[in-house]
Amino acid sequence: SSGINAELPLRPGITQSDIKSYRDDFLKDITIDCLAMGNVLSEQASEYSNILQSKLSTLGKAEIVAGDRLKSFLYPALKIKNGTNYVIRRKVLNLEDPNSGALVQYQIGLMYSNGPYTDRKPFYRYALVRLLGLAMKERCFNYLRTQQQLGYLASCFEEAYKDILIYNILVQGSRADKGAEVMAEEIDKFVQLTYDEFSNMPQDTIDKFFGGIKIAMKKQLEDQPISMSLKYDRYALEIFRGMPDFERRAKQSAAIDDITFDDFLEFYYRYLVGGSRRKISTRVFGKDDTIPNVGGDSGNSGGDYILDDEVIVDDVVQFREKHLSGKFGRED
Repeated sequence: SSGINAELPLRPGITQSDIKSYRDDFLKDITIDCLAMGNVLSEQASEYSNILQSKLSTLGKAEIVAGDRLKSFLYPALKIKNGTNYVIRRKVLNLEDPNSGALVQYQIGLMYSNGPYTDRKPFYRYALVRLLGLAMKERCFNYLRTQQQLGYLASCFEEAYKDILIYNILVQGSRADKGAEVMAEEIDKFVQLTYDEFSNMPQDTIDKFFGGIKIAMKKQLEDQPISMSLKYDRYALEIFRGMPDFERRAKQSAAIDDITFDDFLEFYYRYLVGGSRRKISTRVFGKDDTIPNVGGDSGNSGGDYILDDEVIVDDVVQFREKHLSGKFGRED
């Protein structure tokens, strides 16, 4: 990296001497950040960096910044205690922003662990999370955006954050009568209503609905990248995972074959509505959306929609220190 503009202005009459002078200015004070990936020993990475340094430092004082960059991508997320529902309420940073939002997150567990499903195929739980996302996607939009008209954005999706599986439901909007508290309440209602719908679904509907999403998910997993750049993106993403597995998608597809609708319902209950769920509800209040105050030291806690198991997070730093139980184990 260099502190000067790397673009040489185009103008008539540029000579070779001009180009060499520009090069000398560009190289006279640089640092080298070399990222080595793959089957490379640390000694080899150091050797390659030094070779690069020798070629670039003849005109200046090139400096090698050494360190294991991969570690910055791999540190584990902290685990929320089972059976807890944490609520964070905050005002928007830009106090003129009219938008409010609510993000409800359910922590599932390590993406490369099956958790309690120890007798199932590899990535069985991961496959269940993905099926959940596909099963709820349209229902989420229809209920939260179309029916309840909470805002312009309503979505639910699974993600792997630092190798931890998380299921998210997000709503954002700027209606004065449907702020962050209402959004959070409606998200909770949606989760329960959808579970009730699935639990009471007739068998002929189950066959069509669940069979359809299994086929759709297997197709997504088995589709191959159509370009080199897409293939690169897929493999690069895997390289940076805590436990890379380039057969992950094929294993998820195989796991889907064994998942029944009863398995799906049990998973839904365990991680989204049951007493052992791990949940964080974050509510951000826009310009004209007032944070309800029913206690707390900073005025950022409290609310008029309180669940029996709700824990108000007033200080996020303190929350991380006191309320999180540590790293995930393979059994989580």
